[in-house]
Parts: sequence; C-alpha cells; structure tokens
Amino acid sequence: MRPDWNRWMQRGRWALLGSLAYLGLNVLEVALGSYRDHTGTADCTIILGAAVWPGERASLTLRARTARGAEVYRAGHTGHLILTGGVGKYPPAEAEVMRRLLATWGVPAEAMVLEDQATTTAESARLCAEIMRRRGWESALIVSDPWHTPRATRLFRREGMRALPCPAFDSPTWTRLGKRLYYTLREAAILACRRIIS
Repeated sequence: MRPDWNRWMQRGRWALLGSLAYLGLNVLEVALGSYRDHTGTADCTIILGAAVWPGERASLTLRARTARGAEVYRAGHTGHLILTGGVGKYPPAEAEVMRRLLATWGVPAEAMVLEDQATTTAESARLCAEIMRRRGWESALIVSDPWHTPRATRLFRREGMRALPCPAFDSPTWTRLGKRLYYTLREAAILACRRIIS
C-alpha cells in the first residue's frame, strides 16, 4: 500500500511542478508583452473601457486609458477613436463616459465612434471589428492597461484586423506595484486556462 501512495505523491509533486512551470511561462509572456508599445500610424485607435464609478465618474483606470487615447489622437497617429465598453456595475456605458472626457479635452465629436454594448474584451474585439469593416478600416492601435494589451491585441487580430498594442502606462493598475503584480498574475492565469481549454 505504501509504495502506491509514494508513487502517487511523486506524481503529484511532478504535476505541481509542471503546473507552476507552465504558469510561470505565461507570467513571463504577459510581463514581457506588457512593455510592447507599437504606437504608430493606424486607421483608428480603440480604447478599451474600464469601471465607471458612482455618479457617472470615470475610474482612474478608465481615465488613464482615455488620456492615452487622446494623446495618440493629438499626436496625429490616427484620426479616429473607437470607444468600446457597455454598462458595468454603474451607468452609463463606459464608452459614453470616455466620450464625455474626450469632449472636455477638446477631441471633436466627429473623431469619436461609440461601441456601447460590449462587456468583455472578446465582445469589444468582435463589435469593433464590425465597425471597422463598415468603414473600410484595417488597422488599429489597442489602448488598455499594459498587462492587458497582449491578450487584447491577440483577440483583435483574430477578428481579422491589424492590431498593435498601445499601453496606458499611467494606469494605477500599472504604476502601483502591488496591483501590477496582482493583475499580471491574474492575466497569466486567464491565458493559461484558455490555452488548456482551447
């Protein structure tokens, strides 16, 4: 009985070590991918939504992403901004809150396109791709938090567009080390699980 138990214990240890190594590779991929910034000329910039706070206020993360999109627009990299994000815990839609912010910062209404239905990154990719196809756009800069841009960019590429990462390095989930570690690990776990499932 004991030899069988020892054998199972040994197999369990190897399985645990293998799982940790696999997760570690995904952490490394997310961490390295977070620093990729390929900001350049594109048909449009897509700003991914984040939480809206009570009172229809933009969370600090949503504000940071929106500010990054405005920066890219002012620099002349793109002439159009797609704002994507539906209603989360608090209304209104994340896209609408971004529109209001950009308007106060001087971005003209004709430069903004709202996608206010998506509640996941995958939905944003699909719905934004539909907008781009209708307008004949093929390339997009993807604005999100650095730890999120690797996966987000892949999802947008799967929809057939030429997507380039454009991280918002001023987001508090990146500038605060504890949050950066937490979200990097969480993103790596999501990536690992989805690879196993697929």
